[in-house]
Amino acid sequence: MYKFVFRINKEKQCLELYDFWNPEEMYDNKFVIMPLTSTCDGVVYMPANTIVRNVIGSSSDRAYGGVQWIKLIEIAYSVCQIHENPYTCCLDGYIYNPNTGEGQLLSSHKPQGNALGGHMVLYGDNQKLPKGANFYLLHICYGHNNTAYDSFCFRVENGTYALVMRNFLQTQPLFISTIIDLSSKSNTTEDIGFDVKKFCEEYNIHFNGMIFE
Repeated sequence: MYKFVFRINKEKQCLELYDFWNPEEMYDNKFVIMPLTSTCDGVVYMPANTIVRNVIGSSSDRAYGGVQWIKLIEIAYSVCQIHENPYTCCLDGYIYNPNTGEGQLLSSHKPQGNALGGHMVLYGDNQKLPKGANFYLLHICYGHNNTAYDSFCFRVENGTYALVMRNFLQTQPLFISTIIDLSSKSNTTEDIGFDVKKFCEEYNIHFNGMIFE
């Protein structure tokens, strides 16, 4: 199971992505270790011409610690030894009418060097996801990541590896603020004593795929 290491930034009141967890490295109470499975549930291959659509309302879904979604794709590719450039758009340069399949050129499409992590669902799936739902994360350009094209479909150009994501809109500020508060009260280099399972049960927080060890 992959884990993230976050550095506690008390001044900004947030957790900042530091690195992947290394079991041979020692971390003091300035760091928090979280399982990657609470956000990302693996990587799947989408062949060329796979039809996808934007998730509606995804702009408010933030990754842990303020890390950009494209950075998560980059890290996952590195861990899985996927030799695909995440800073390109994996979609072709068209938008498609979902009823007729007719395509029209997307003038704002930028295939190289202008990518972000886009929330996507497969054609036929509901674009308006409930909290906690699964979705896919693809590296796409800013042209495709536009609410003006939510009613259109897109096609994967040459095949791509997509991240399978869980827990839509379930980032928990309370969880982060509690960790930061605990770290402020601790002046030792020992681990912060914190029962994640008890905390989640107390505040009715549910992370699909969370493993309590």
